[in-house]
Amino acid sequence: MKEDLYYQALNGRASIYILIGENEKAKRDIKEGIKFSRKKRDKIKEIEFYRLLAEVYFNKGKYSRTAKILEKILETLKKSGDHRGLSETLYFMGLINSVQGNYVKALKFLKKALEIERKKGMKDREAYSLSSIGALYYRKGKLNLSLYYFKKALKIFETTKDPFGEAGVLGNIGAILNIQDRYREALHYLHMSLNIKRKIQDVTGTVFTINNIGFAYIRQGEYKKALSYLKEALKISKKAELYYPRILVLHNIFDVYIETENFKMAKKILDELEIYQKNNTLDTVRRICIAYGEFSLICKNIKEKRKYVKRFKSLAKKIKEKKGDIYLLTGRTNFSMGEFHRAEENFKKAIILFRKEKSRYKLAKTYLFYSELLLHLKHSRRAELYLKKAEEIFKGIHNKAYIKKIKKLQSYLNL
Repeated sequence: MKEDLYYQALNGRASIYILIGENEKAKRDIKEGIKFSRKKRDKIKEIEFYRLLAEVYFNKGKYSRTAKILEKILETLKKSGDHRGLSETLYFMGLINSVQGNYVKALKFLKKALEIERKKGMKDREAYSLSSIGALYYRKGKLNLSLYYFKKALKIFETTKDPFGEAGVLGNIGAILNIQDRYREALHYLHMSLNIKRKIQDVTGTVFTINNIGFAYIRQGEYKKALSYLKEALKISKKAELYYPRILVLHNIFDVYIETENFKMAKKILDELEIYQKNNTLDTVRRICIAYGEFSLICKNIKEKRKYVKRFKSLAKKIKEKKGDIYLLTGRTNFSMGEFHRAEENFKKAIILFRKEKSRYKLAKTYLFYSELLLHLKHSRRAELYLKKAEEIFKGIHNKAYIKKIKKLQSYLNL
């Protein structure tokens, strides 16, 4: 009896520490739990502590170490008949592969977990797997499929009265609405999610949601408001030692300083982002690549500009599946370096991809920057056409900052 209480105390306290971001304190309890379980030769309890340890390493961005722990316990779980433990571990393997950009592998793990959960009637676990599959499709840009899985998950979370799950799905719906450039609707869902996450002290979820709120304000050109939220998210992520969310937050803060042309602060954030380059995940490489390209465009010193253009192009070559962001930035760097023909080619490629992705905000930005090139080349009529297209989109998403930039460019047409 006392031994069971001791196990429950260690497991429960470690879980709470992980939830509130106290990963080092959690680690101490987990190691004590592993030692205790081994002494009692209780393999199931030992596995449960190892799964918690994997969660600690995951939160700290040590994905390879996380995967090794989970692979170690996976085979034991298959033989043990612990269906819940097996589904949780498969689910976790799906998350790791998703973060690392291994989407096919991630989907395989998550669907295996979902199959077990449905077969064994584990409604609480089923909802989480549905939600994670929705998140995976969201990462792949399949937004309709993503919403389908999130809505199915939300129905179950409402039935099981799970505030953690409900808050997560609400936040994910908000994130999708962000991608669809429906920022006002997104903020409605995101603030609902944030209220729940603050109440239940979900530190990791709070950081992700505040970051998405900041992102929505950036896209509406409300940079001061965005920075206020993002600084809060950064402070929490640093205190809780949350690795991946911190990269997302830093990138958005960097965007604010780029948009407001704050060279000094943009450089400071870029230096901090560079530390994470060794992480080498697809998403991290893409974000740092974009940051190099953006920073090169605000460099006044030609030598420094060339240095960052070179870094941008070097990383861009490593990205096999190039998205519109890379072509847009390549076009802008081409333009800044006087390579006008190449710039036009890349702007056109970006336009095709953003139209395909239905990304109105990015499409509008491309129209705007392409217009600048056309004005420089004295193609006034074409420039006017693309500026009108950009203006229409920015008015639709209520971005006053970019509307102001368009008005300034339109004034040159009348000279």
